[in-house]
Amino acid sequence: LFPYTTLFRSGSVLLGNIDSCVISPGVFIDIDANVTSCVLMEGARVEKGASVNNAIIAPGIVIPEGAEVNLEGEKVVLVDRRWRFNHE
Repeated sequence: LFPYTTLFRSGSVLLGNIDSCVISPGVFIDIDANVTSCVLMEGARVEKGASVNNAIIAPGIVIPEGAEVNLEGEKVVLVDRRWRFNHE
């Protein structure tokens, strides 16, 4: 059903669409998530249907289902505990 699912030895699980990212150990990217030009730190999660562009995701941060982060942004943003998520 998901022929392009990738599981890294480090424990990362990548089920979504990923382009030009750096992924630390323990990252989870759910099905239908879109992650482009991002750095995901250890333990970060991108939930189903979320879209993230040009961002650094701090350790342990969860991007909630359906959230949109920096989709039109040309500058890199830091997503940490203080970030407020926008949903569709």
